[in-house]
Amino acid sequence: HPALIEGRRQLDWGEYNARANRIAHALIGLGLRPGDRVATVLANGIWAHELLLGIWRAGGVMVPLSPLLSDVNLATMADDCGARLAFASTPFLDRCRRALQPRPVLDEDGLAAHLDGRPDTAPGIATRPFDLAVIIYSSGTTGTPKGIAHSHESRLKFGAYFAAEFAFTPHARSLSCVPIHSNGAWLSWAPAKWMGATTIILPQFSADEYLRIVEEHAPTHGFAVPTMARALLAHPDIEPVGLRSFQTLITAGSPMPDSMKRALQRLTDHLLYELWGLTEGVATIIAPRDMRARPHSVGRPM
Repeated sequence: HPALIEGRRQLDWGEYNARANRIAHALIGLGLRPGDRVATVLANGIWAHELLLGIWRAGGVMVPLSPLLSDVNLATMADDCGARLAFASTPFLDRCRRALQPRPVLDEDGLAAHLDGRPDTAPGIATRPFDLAVIIYSSGTTGTPKGIAHSHESRLKFGAYFAAEFAFTPHARSLSCVPIHSNGAWLSWAPAKWMGATTIILPQFSADEYLRIVEEHAPTHGFAVPTMARALLAHPDIEPVGLRSFQTLITAGSPMPDSMKRALQRLTDHLLYELWGLTEGVATIIAPRDMRARPHSVGRPM
């Protein structure tokens, strides 16, 4: 089965591995050294996954930034983490070059020019468990952006824990509709990758496209913030299409109203989970059995 699906494009595990290795060699050729930070401003898509794995294979640290940030905030965060290189999806390329100068900023086509002749084998750079893997910025309740650092060990444990908690199997199909700068995105695909399951990528959320993917692929796992859930529940096809293919539907990011929780519980046969403290790694989780009895609770500590 595929590792990644985006529209009509599918990437199997061998192709995914080979493409990430070529990217790693290209990054090394561009001067990336182990521990270097790489700022990214990316849309949700296969390239984001290839780039993440390529950065890791080269020993680098991804710093995914939201395209919704102002130019000033993009520059502030890139300076704060000490990013040496930057990558942006093509729609964000011009503003990122302006905001992140003097760093070089490449899009997918720009990076492709450096891939010719690169080997598809791993470069052999050793990564230790406590080496940094990713820095995710969050303003939390303070309004001041802060970089939350995650090691390779913590990311692996994140994937392994939630693969067990949410009953992922190698045959799972996880729907990812949130870009990589959000830790919510990692909830949908980190457990899938741990288990060798398939991640289905929705580049930009709309209720129409979400329900089309539900009909076409019957995803077993997914993540949706409350604003997405609201749009789904208001869609005229939500009842005929339903959400019963989901074995787990996860929500986080902001409080979900009780009425919305009840509707999603019904549509998923009571398989909705709510998480809190997500960017730091998840502080509490409320499982379906607890949500029915105590819908206002933030759940149990992890």
